Amino acid sequence: LHSRPSIRWSMGLLRHHDAGVRIAAAEYLLYTEYTDALPDLRQAVLDEQDPKTKKKLDSLYTILNSYIHP
Repeated sequence: LHSRPSIRWSMGLLRHHDAGVRIAAAEYLLYTEYTDALPDLRQAVLDEQDPKTKKKLDSLYTILNSYIHP
């Protein structure tokens, strides 16, 4: 079981300066299946400058989005 504060904290980490932290935050949101984070994750994809990180975030977004839009 995951606490809601830890999930919400992860949403904020999508804007962290370190790409590894941004990816880990997105992976945690996917792991917890927290679909309420989809708008934040989408914005992280749109704001991402690094192509490799952008591709990974977009992949995680697509998977999480598929939970509500199969």
